[in-house]
Amino acid sequence: MATDFKDSSFFPLQTALMEIELLCEKARSGVAYLISDDNRLAQVHLRKGAVVTAIFRNKRGKDALEHIRSIRSCSFRFDEKVAPSASVDLSSEAFFSYFAFNSTVGASASTSDVSWDQKTSQLGLSAEVRLALETTLKKYIGPIASIVCEECFDQLNDAASVIDALAKEVPTQAEAVKFRAEAAKAVRGG
Repeated sequence: MATDFKDSSFFPLQTALMEIELLCEKARSGVAYLISDDNRLAQVHLRKGAVVTAIFRNKRGKDALEHIRSIRSCSFRFDEKVAPSASVDLSSEAFFSYFAFNSTVGASASTSDVSWDQKTSQLGLSAEVRLALETTLKKYIGPIASIVCEECFDQLNDAASVIDALAKEVPTQAEAVKFRAEAAKAVRGG
């Protein structure tokens, strides 16, 4: 199939990021279009499964990522008939890492926002926080989460560091992004 169209309904940005992750895993080339619920367009260019650039209005590469992060919900379309950008100003690792470490994805970006990492790092590893992290990780890796968590709890002393370490145990980058968001929310009691 030359073009993949998701239905025209809107869904969270996180879902579009997971779709892009799947396209990367399938080594696809083309352009992923994310159309926000307020009609703003973002593009993510893929070449043989690697992110080569992201575009949002007049911003490219890493400069576009913060603006893409501000999208609350979007529709998604991938077109492999459109050639990706010839210039490479972003890597897949930089693209996915940005969203993994900035789980305010889908939230409006503002200078008064405190990143999840700052909020979460202020939380210690109380029994309640440990249970929340273990329960969240079990959704992704099963019962082995108990052992993995215990090792992290023995080595690290704040929730943000533990979340970073546990995310590395999640099988795919897209799931790791989702785990980070869920874990941060769970330890804050949300």
